[in-house]
Amino acid sequence: QALFKEVLSLLSLDDGCSSPRSFDDGYARGEQTILVLDNFESPWEGHESRSEVEELLGRIADLPNLTLVVTLRGLERPRGVAWTKPFLPPLTALDHEASRKIFVDITDYEYPDSPQDGCQDELDALLDLCGDLPLAVTLMAHLAEVESIKKLLSRWREESTSMLESEGDDRRSNLDMSVMLSLESPRLDSAPDARDLLSILAFLPDGVLEDELDLVAPRIRQPAKCSATLRRIALAYEDESGRLKLLAPIRSFVIRNQSPGPIHL
Repeated sequence: QALFKEVLSLLSLDDGCSSPRSFDDGYARGEQTILVLDNFESPWEGHESRSEVEELLGRIADLPNLTLVVTLRGLERPRGVAWTKPFLPPLTALDHEASRKIFVDITDYEYPDSPQDGCQDELDALLDLCGDLPLAVTLMAHLAEVESIKKLLSRWREESTSMLESEGDDRRSNLDMSVMLSLESPRLDSAPDARDLLSILAFLPDGVLEDELDLVAPRIRQPAKCSATLRRIALAYEDESGRLKLLAPIRSFVIRNQSPGPIHL
């Protein structure tokens, strides 16, 4: 209901629309519009309301002269919408050079002419800790405005991802909160052992092939389902060689905040 009212307001349809079915009449004469629903997992992924939210989304998508853009975490798409094909691929981490550019643009940091003093290696190490995630790189760069890279590397050993926050308490300014939102996803509950698998993967920086999950974590029930669940909500990913991995900031967060179950190698 809250999403419905918000969409009514955005489309200037406050009067005369009592349900999603009345969108067609109320918006028939609307001008060309682009509607962007960011972080759509928030209203969509709850099991109790998902069907209603998908019905609403389908009605919105059918409105004339309207282009719908939806962003959400993970690999799934809400049902009931004829999404444009080919589907847009999920966003991935930045490449290292793009991470450096973000860092330099924010800090005015420049590589020294001579690489012998280690500054390049220190910056690369810092970006590795950020996992080339745009949010993590951006927050780290703002810290580097007042602290040296060497100091930030030292702080990471003590504080890990908790140092990557700025003023504010939402996912845009706090990396830990962003990870926590994924960990609190109702979709994670579909595989009870997925959290245990997540904890084990945090101690495997090189990841693991899915065929080897039974060897690494023999007590995990339905390991393939747990793997798929972690990938569904973007807590884990498969690299080019098919190894299931966690991005570096997620690994650090999990190691600091969760205890792994029994690991048998």
